[in-house]
Amino acid sequence: MGHAGTVVSRDDLSQVLYNTEYNGIDRSIDVYISRIRQKLGDDPCDPVYLKTVRGAGYLFTGPDSA
Repeated sequence: MGHAGTVVSRDDLSQVLYNTEYNGIDRSIDVYISRIRQKLGDDPCDPVYLKTVRGAGYLFTGPDSA
């Protein structure tokens, strides 16, 4: 994983996914993160692999650092 261990902002994800800035209202990124967590079997209340960093974005810790 290229960004494992690095916080990736919603704006960065929006740039990659939609080629536009994150507007702060659109929840599609949050929905995608939720679906990825489900596929990983990650508990949304206590995620192991894909963590939310409040005010910053998301952090993928990867299987080696979990």
